[in-house]
Amino acid sequence: MNTKILKQKILTELLTNDEWERVKLGEVCEINPKNKLNDDTKVSFIPMTLIQDGFSNKHTSETKKWQYIKKGFTHFQENDIGIAKITPCFENRKSLIFKNLENGFGAGTTELHILRPNNKIVLTEYVFWIIKTEKFISNGIKNFTGAVGQQRVGKNILADFDFPLPPLPLQKSIVAQIERLFAEIDRIETARQNLLQAVKMAKQKILQLAINGELVKCDEWNPLELKNVCEVKMGQSPDGQSVSSENSGIEFHQGKICFTEKFLRKSDIYTNQPTKIADANSLLLCVRAPVGVVNITERKICIGRGLSSITAKENIDLMFVYYWLQTKEQYLCRLKLP
Repeated sequence: MNTKILKQKILTELLTNDEWERVKLGEVCEINPKNKLNDDTKVSFIPMTLIQDGFSNKHTSETKKWQYIKKGFTHFQENDIGIAKITPCFENRKSLIFKNLENGFGAGTTELHILRPNNKIVLTEYVFWIIKTEKFISNGIKNFTGAVGQQRVGKNILADFDFPLPPLPLQKSIVAQIERLFAEIDRIETARQNLLQAVKMAKQKILQLAINGELVKCDEWNPLELKNVCEVKMGQSPDGQSVSSENSGIEFHQGKICFTEKFLRKSDIYTNQPTKIADANSLLLCVRAPVGVVNITERKICIGRGLSSITAKENIDLMFVYYWLQTKEQYLCRLKLP
């Protein structure tokens, strides 16, 4: 299961109980408080780019004097909770508990709401996990205000959020369970990624050995340039008027080996120069980012400058060329292609 979905499922199960007391979020948290500090005090400055999204609780910061950031920025202090209020940061769960702030205080992007929990009745970490739930995110999205692309969650929406409030000891137990389960999920995911990387490296090593003739005994290997055994055709973008989103003609691929939802008109397939056509069952090689990626096209397509097509001549297997090119990906990435 996707780790994001799994974590969301855990939060839903552990933070949902109809028997718990219900209050408004504004009753257990002060929202958007202000700091009063000496101008020379060094504090942490945190723009949105330094806040991680998802289910993490991490940030980095810069150091600035209070006098330069006390106006025009959002105030917070150690153990406050920050919530991105603007789309898409809100949906992406850019929220955190501020830790290790310079002198315990900070300021940052104006696109944050700040929660300062009343720790006599609610645990900061418990509030933090509540605002990561799908229920909280969905409620905010439903109440967005502003123009498309600049929509935000208002302070009143936060204050009025229906907040489940179990006793403090139970809050601590729930937080401990969430953190234990999330740590285990992260450990498993790290192990999975390491395994995938190891498998990838092993495949690359096997390919390298095979291409170099070290897996089988060969009486004779004849090193040749690619152009001697294959027809190499560099892509060239056709006239813009020949390409449209109308599903007719053949597909036009520009750089990445994927559908572009663009098509070259049938009438211009061979008449409109400098059109370049890759035949069916040709190899496709990316010559622009991501350089070195190789695939096989099952059908005839038009290729732009980001691609080249490779067709095997006699006495060479196309799949051999395919696997050989995969061993050259890093080499190709280092070339300065036009």
